[in-house]
Amino acid sequence: PVFTTRPDTLFGVTFLALAPEHPLLAQVTTAAQAAAVEAYVAQARRRTEIDRLSTEQEKTGVFTGGTAVHPLTGAAVPIWVADYVLIGYGSGAVMGVPGHDERDYAFAQQYGLPIVEVVSPDGAVTETSTCYAGEGVLMHSARYSGMESAAGGAAIVAELASAGKGRPQVTYKMRDWLISRQRYWGAPIPIVHCPTCGAVPVPPADLPVLLPETDDFVPAGDGRSPLARIATWVNTTCPQCGGDAQRETDTMDGFACSSWYFLRFANPHYADGPVDPEALRRWLPVDVYVGGAEHAVMHLLYARFWTKVMYDAGIVSFTEPFPHLRNQGVLHAVDGQRMSKSRRNVVTPDEVIARYGTDALRAYVLFLGPFDGDVIWDERGIVGVRRFLDKFWRLAQEFEAKAQEGKVAAADEGFERGRQRVIRQVTQDMARFRFNTAVASLMAYLNELIAWQERPVAAAQWRQAVESFAVLLAPICPFITEEVWQTVLGHTDSVHQQSWPVYDEALAAAAEVTVVIQVNGKVRERLAVPVDVDEAVLRETAVAQPTIQRFVNGRAIRQIVVVPNRLVNIVVD
Repeated sequence: PVFTTRPDTLFGVTFLALAPEHPLLAQVTTAAQAAAVEAYVAQARRRTEIDRLSTEQEKTGVFTGGTAVHPLTGAAVPIWVADYVLIGYGSGAVMGVPGHDERDYAFAQQYGLPIVEVVSPDGAVTETSTCYAGEGVLMHSARYSGMESAAGGAAIVAELASAGKGRPQVTYKMRDWLISRQRYWGAPIPIVHCPTCGAVPVPPADLPVLLPETDDFVPAGDGRSPLARIATWVNTTCPQCGGDAQRETDTMDGFACSSWYFLRFANPHYADGPVDPEALRRWLPVDVYVGGAEHAVMHLLYARFWTKVMYDAGIVSFTEPFPHLRNQGVLHAVDGQRMSKSRRNVVTPDEVIARYGTDALRAYVLFLGPFDGDVIWDERGIVGVRRFLDKFWRLAQEFEAKAQEGKVAAADEGFERGRQRVIRQVTQDMARFRFNTAVASLMAYLNELIAWQERPVAAAQWRQAVESFAVLLAPICPFITEEVWQTVLGHTDSVHQQSWPVYDEALAAAAEVTVVIQVNGKVRERLAVPVDVDEAVLRETAVAQPTIQRFVNGRAIRQIVVVPNRLVNIVVD
C-alpha cells in the first residue's frame, strides 16, 4: 500500500517512490534495472536518516523498471527507489506529487519527471517554477475539479474505499524506543545472556536487579558499559538451564525511571511491588502538572506511555497520569533576552532575597504577568512589591494598637463588601492560575483598607479583614503572613492551617468597572476595580502594575489624572 496525507492530490501522481528497505522492492524491479537498484540500495544503507531527510541534500534515486496502476485513471505510474523515503514513515512507499510536495518536486526536477498541478489556491492555473504545498481548489482532477481540498480529498477516499482500492488510515510517527545506554548510572536491564538458551529474562522473584557498588564507573572508551568490567556482577547462572551466563551490561535510559517516579512518590517505602495500590487510589492521578513546554515531547509523552502500559498490566487504574497540564511562561532579562547561563544574564534568587526578602521575591514573580506568558524581569518592580508588604505589616500593627485603645464603632456594610469582593476575586484567580491578578486584587484591597483607617469601623470587622487578608496572601507570601498571624494577631496556630475564606455572593456581587490606565495618553493596561473606588487607592494601584512600571521606566511622574470609574492617565517626563 501507498500512504498519503493528501488524497486531494491523487490526480497529480507522476511516480511512486519506495524506501530502499521496502520488502517489495526486489519484486517490482526488472532484470534490466536489478544491478543499478542493488548498487543504489547498498549506497543508501551507508547514509544516516538525517542525511536522507535533509532538504539541503540532492535528492537521489533509481528507476526500478516497474510500474503501478493509478487507482483512478488506470495510467501506468513508474516506480522508483529513493532514499528520501523512509521505511518507518507510513508504509515506506509514497506517491510522488511533484506539483504539491517540495521533496517530490526536487526529485522530479532531478530526473525529468512530469509535474502536474492539481491544486491551486483559487482554482486557476498558475505559471510557477515551484510547487504549491498548501490546500485550495482541485483542478485537472476529473469529476472532483472545483471542489475544496478537504471535501475533494474525502470524496476521493470514499470512492477508493467503495472500490476496495484504499481506506482511511491513521498512522503514528512512533518507533521502537531504544532504551539501552553504555553507562553505569541507570537501571540495569534484567536480561541474562546464556550460550545455550539465548537471552533470558531475570525471574520476577529476583527483581529488581541492583547496580553493584564500584568506584570505577567512568566509560573506558571501548564502547562497552562500565558494568562489563565488573566480572563478579556480570558472571551469573542462567535462570532457565542453570548454566554459566552473563548479565546484560547496558543500563536503561534515564527516562525509564523518570517516566513513572510520580507513581512511586505515593509510597516510596512500599516493598511488595513497584507501586502501592492503596496509596495510588488516594493520591493519583496527579491533579495538575506544572512544567515547561519543552517537556511535552519527551518526559510527558514517555510518562503517558509508561502509565498506559502499567494500566494494561493491571498495576494502575487510570490511563492518563496528568489530567491537567499548565506550562509556565519564560522569564526574560530586562533587555528582552531569554535568561540563560550562557548569556550570563540570570538572576540569582539568593541575592534578591538578601535585598528584598523571600516574600517580596515570590510575590513579584507571580505579579510580573500571566502564569503562562513570557515576562521581563526588572528589579525596579520588586521595590513596589516590598512596599506593599511593608504597608501590610504596618496596617496590621496599627489595627492592633487601635483595638487595644478600645476604638470601636458599629459594623459597616460597605467595609464588609470590600472584604467579600477580594475573597471572591482571589479565590477565582487562584483557581484559574491568574496569580498576577490575585496579587493586584490584594494590593488594591490593602489600599482600600488604608483608606478606611480614619473612618469608624468596628474592631471585630477590622480584625476579620486583616485575618482574611493574611490567609489570602499566605500561599504567596508565607513568611510575613505567619509573622502577622502569630506575632501581631496573637494566634498560636499557623496561618497555613486555616480554612480558606468563603465569600457571600450577594455581598461580593457589588458592581465593578474596568478602568483604562494610560501612560502619556496611550492605553497600557486595564484594571477591574469596585465602582466609585477611592481615587487615592486607584492611583496607587494603577502605578503599581508591572506593565505600567515598564512604561514609566523610572521617569518622574508629573501628574496622575483620574476620571472616576473610567480611566487613569499617568503623565511622565
